[in-house]
Amino acid sequence: MICDLRIGILKKEEMDFIGSKYGGYSVPRGLLDKNSIVYSFGLGEDATFDTGLTEMYGCEIHIFDPTPRAKIFYESKLKDYPKLVYHEFGLWDKDAEVRFYSPADSTHVSHSIGNLQNTEQFFTGRVMRLKTIMELLGHTKIGLLKLDIEGAEYEVIPDMAISMIRPQIICVEFHDRKDILSPDGAVAILKYIGYNLALQRENAYTFK
Repeated sequence: MICDLRIGILKKEEMDFIGSKYGGYSVPRGLLDKNSIVYSFGLGEDATFDTGLTEMYGCEIHIFDPTPRAKIFYESKLKDYPKLVYHEFGLWDKDAEVRFYSPADSTHVSHSIGNLQNTEQFFTGRVMRLKTIMELLGHTKIGLLKLDIEGAEYEVIPDMAISMIRPQIICVEFHDRKDILSPDGAVAILKYIGYNLALQRENAYTFK
């Protein structure tokens, strides 16, 4: 981890922590409003960040997660929220059908394209590039991009940079991968294209 960047450029009192301890992120104040578009990748079974954002700002939240249990969770708990829109596909650096591998603990919900936990079971799901998704939904800008995508962030961030997509705020949870020694490379890309680290809370980073 990047300990020298842990404090970031903003003080904690300039940010709001939204969501549960497990699924929440710190969000800079004054950048979002009711007209903001939020893309939230990775629902699992914790929507406290998404519901917190729409309750605080009244903005539209697009939730993306192809995991079958995530779809069940949305339909049972969230479908009556008028500002939460669910999409049954994931994010990657290609438009494709890919395998999502199961977690080792069957009580856990998060699956990974990179098979982070070296399991054999999987389901096949649809993924798209961020650029493709924005074109599909008719959006030209993103107010906040949340990435909790089980290691795929290391492919998605460079693809976002190449595509010239610049969300106002990026909240990302960096995951451990055997082929990635640390998040330093991904963080360096974000810094190169103009982002600063606002705050880091363990593996959860907020950039603006």
